[in-house]
Order: sequence, then C-alpha cells, then structure tokens
Amino acid sequence: MRKLMHILTVAFVLLTVVFYAVYFFTESVAAYSVFVTFLTFSYHFLMRLTVGFFTGFIPDKLLNPENKWFSPKKSEKKIYKILKVKKWKGSVPAYYHDAFNVEKHSLKEISVSMCVAELTHEIIVVFSFVPILFSLKFGEPAVFIITSFVAAGVDMIFVVVQRYNRPRILRLIELKRNKI
Repeated sequence: MRKLMHILTVAFVLLTVVFYAVYFFTESVAAYSVFVTFLTFSYHFLMRLTVGFFTGFIPDKLLNPENKWFSPKKSEKKIYKILKVKKWKGSVPAYYHDAFNVEKHSLKEISVSMCVAELTHEIIVVFSFVPILFSLKFGEPAVFIITSFVAAGVDMIFVVVQRYNRPRILRLIELKRNKI
C-alpha cells in the first residue's frame, strides 16, 4: 500500500505539471479541467502522506488507547452492526501493515498503532475539505464539495475499522493480564 501511495502521488503531481503546461501553452479548456482534477488528486495524496508523516512523531504516551477520545461511545456498536463492519473490515488495506502484526508487536503496541491510525485518518478527514477553497480560484464548487465528501468518507472507513477493532484488542490484553 505504501509503495502504491507514493507512486500515485508522484504520478498525480507529474500529471498536474504536464496538464498545467499544456493549458499554459494552448489555453485549452479541456487541459485546464484535467489540470484542476490532477491538482485536486495531488492535494489529497500529498496531504495524506504529510499528515501520516507528522502523526508518526506523536509520542506513544500521548496515544493512550484508554483515553476518552479513543474510547468507544455508546452508539458505536449499533452503527457497526448497521454498517456490517465485521463482514468487510478485513478487506480494508493498511499503510503500515506490519504495525498490526501480532507476531512482530505486542497487543499493547498494536493498540497504540491503532490510535495513531485513527488519529491520522481523523485529521485527514478534516483536511479533506480544504479543496472546497479551491473553488474560490477555479470555480465549480460542486465538484470540490463532492470530491471532499468522497475523500472524507473513504478515510472514515479507516477510522471505523480502528474504532471497531481496538476494544477487541484491549479485551485480549485484559484477558492476558487476568491469566497471569
């Protein structure tokens, strides 16, 4: 997943530059539309990599899985049943798959990695709406609103998976603790 994200980011940035050059030299409306599209894609991919990079510097001690922010809310179980999270959660890709590997990390480390992943995607959800401001320069606010909501929705999938799985990991930690 990491390699794919990096390849796509570079490709979108390069395509943004190419279509800006085509537009600059030809003033083609089609080239302009494609330029703006790739500019938006570039923003979304660069922003995700940047947010992920910076959340990697948050000290683990600040990412306590039992913190109120990361604790499950009363209504979540109902939402998870409605969304049928149990059926599809295993098919969601991970950027750092090894961070959730029980053979390489303790359950406590995995629970902290889940907090990092959740927080990263929550921040990305917020930044997904920045392109709406692009409409001030480029027009067509509906396009930017739709893409922002779709991008935020995709990242909410990752938040839901972390919030669904973390209580189960914490229960396993507790079960192991009680066996000792």
